[in-house]
Amino acid sequence: MQMRIDELEKCSFGRFSVALFAIVVLAAQSAHAREVPDVFQGEWNSKSSACGAAGNDTRLRINDDSIAFHESEGPIEVFATQGEREIAMIVSLQGEGERWQSFRHFRLSEDGSRLTDITYGRNFVRHRCR
Repeated sequence: MQMRIDELEKCSFGRFSVALFAIVVLAAQSAHAREVPDVFQGEWNSKSSACGAAGNDTRLRINDDSIAFHESEGPIEVFATQGEREIAMIVSLQGEGERWQSFRHFRLSEDGSRLTDITYGRNFVRHRCR
């Protein structure tokens, strides 16, 4: 049974539980997919002029199997896509002497130039670095 992330969010339990459940179900259905799709990979920043600057606190790097923020990074444990423009993932992050697991949910713009972090309704936009 295939479920969509937006359908699961309509359920009565918490968004984090829904997202976690969605990722587990969808990942089980597509166990052969081990690498984050190319369209999501690369460096992203809130301002294009900040591209390449490691000290930028909005910098995000997504690789085929890992993610890195300004002060934390780690492997992508599991992910699920909805269509070609949306991805949800559970990541094991490490930074500033601590370790934790985090859920992230991103939506890619139609032209692939902007990645919006829609985790918990945040809507934080980053631009693709070239």
